[in-house]
Order: sequence, then C-alpha cells, then structure tokens
Amino acid sequence: MPFQVKNKVSPEPIPRDTRIGVFASFGFVLLALMFTMPSSEPLIFASGTNIPNSPLPSNLTSDEINRYRRDGFLIKRGLIVGSQLEQLKNITQEVYNERQNRIGFATHHVYDMAAKQVWTRRAVHAQVAFESQLPSMAAQLLGENESVRLLKDAAIAYTKSQESSCGYHVDDQEFWPTDVESTGVTFWIALTPTTIAEGGGVGMATSSHQAPWAKSCRKVIAHSTYDTCRMEEISPSCNTQLQSVSQSYDLQPGDVIMWDRWTFHRTEPFAKPSEVHEAKLRYTIRYIPSNAKTVSGTSECLSDGLPFRGKYFPQVWPQALKDEMKQW
Repeated sequence: MPFQVKNKVSPEPIPRDTRIGVFASFGFVLLALMFTMPSSEPLIFASGTNIPNSPLPSNLTSDEINRYRRDGFLIKRGLIVGSQLEQLKNITQEVYNERQNRIGFATHHVYDMAAKQVWTRRAVHAQVAFESQLPSMAAQLLGENESVRLLKDAAIAYTKSQESSCGYHVDDQEFWPTDVESTGVTFWIALTPTTIAEGGGVGMATSSHQAPWAKSCRKVIAHSTYDTCRMEEISPSCNTQLQSVSQSYDLQPGDVIMWDRWTFHRTEPFAKPSEVHEAKLRYTIRYIPSNAKTVSGTSECLSDGLPFRGKYFPQVWPQALKDEMKQW
C-alpha cells in the first residue's frame, strides 16, 4: 500500500521578524564556534615564556585624562608603532584570510570577521594586550589602584560585503559580560587608514557615557544581540540625539581611540557603497577594574554577581599573575 499523508495541515507561516531573529542567532552561534578554535601557536611573550612582562608605563597627561572623563573618549596618535604595528596588522590580516577560507562566503552581517580571544592564539596580540602601555593607561583612566583585568579582545574587519554598518550602540553582553553597574575601557587600534570622506571608521557620541538621556537609549537596544546595531530603526529619536553629538576622525595605522564602556559609538558607513574597499582592520581590547561583576549566559559559563578571575579574564596590571597564565 503506498505511503499516504492523512489530515495534512499547512503550518502557520513563521513571522518575518522571528525568522530573522533565528537566522541571526544561528549566525552568532556559528561565529562563536568558528572563533573559539584551539590555539594555533604557543602563547609566548617577550620573556620567551607564557608569563608576560609587566606593562609599559602610561604616558597619559592629566589633561588627557580629564578630556577622557569629560568626553567619554580620547585619541592617541601613533601609539602602536614600528615592527609591532606591522606584525599586528599582518597577523590580523592572516586571521581574516583564514576565516574567509574556512567558510568560503561572506556572512553579510555587520562585520565579515570578529575573532574574539585572539590573544590566546596569536603572540603579537597577546603582547599588545599585556605588555604595551594599554593596561597602564586603563588603570589611569579607570582610577584603579588595585588591579585591571582583560575582559575581551576582538580582531575585526569591516568590508563592503556587509549589508549595513553597526549603528549607535554600547557593547552588548557578547562583548561585555558585566553587570550594568560595572565600568571599563575599550581600546580601538586602527590597523588600516580610515578617513571621514571614505567612511569605514568609528563615530563617537561625545559625553554620551554620562548624559542623562543616554540611559534610556541603552535600554531600547538591550533586549537581544540582534538589536545591538539597530538604533536608527528601533529609536529614531535616540539616533538623532546621538548623531547630533557624534564625531568621527581620520585615522592612520597605530592610532588608538580609547572610550568608556558606556560611550555610544557606531561603525561609520562607507560614503560610496558601490565601490570596493579593502577590509578596514582594527584590533580592540576591553579592560575592566578589579570590582567589575559578572552576568550569566556567556560562553565562559559565568555566574551572576561574581568578580572576574581566572585564565579567561586574566589580570594585566600591575602585572599578570603566574598562576593564571600557566593555565594556558
């Protein structure tokens, strides 16, 4: 007897927003799986071991620190230089190329490549994250006297294959798994030239880290990682307010923008979308003070309200801890 389907019922169509959300979630999972690969090279620092030297001292002036606290961000020109800059750019390009070769197509998400925890797999990224001036600068900007820890890093490429740039946002819990009372500082290192005229850089919303109206704007994009980049769509009024105080800059490789964890920023769209541009490479590092608290639901299986400790969130200032680094 031939197979028969009885009482076949046509399923209800899945709403478009639900489908998009599912596919977006799948995309985030896919990216997470791709970039939590086993270490591709030993974690070696300038000391010749997996124990880093103490970070270089900060050269920030009191005027620069005051401007950072007022504006919520600060630019330091030519902070990463020489062979370290060249190596950082070349290795980040390699990471990007490996990603392209691995999956063979563009995701059409905001970034073609956002590889996290790169410091655990590439020595030059670890050296910048641990041994440069950045940890000491983070301690100054945070007013920290006890210790500073590395929360997350990311090697990022922004290209024309994305359907859109990432609108005004503060990092979601995928990049910043701390509670709302915790602060921190992001260092955004330019590895390829970006200009205001061309686009592809970063726009900073001045003083949005402490503006009373900004807290409500955080809430409108805080529901899910799918909403992070959709400020213009979700809240046109917030988008207009942020745009009115936003600034962008011409940047050269080695220039660094540092900003408060709660400063709104966006990826600047390319001025001429039809043109083909090289991938705009950047390396970002997020540091937290000793009293920052966790939230649950991250890939490191954190529990709510605990301080950050251990190999995944290592201390970097005043120096790394041997017990934590030996676990790598």
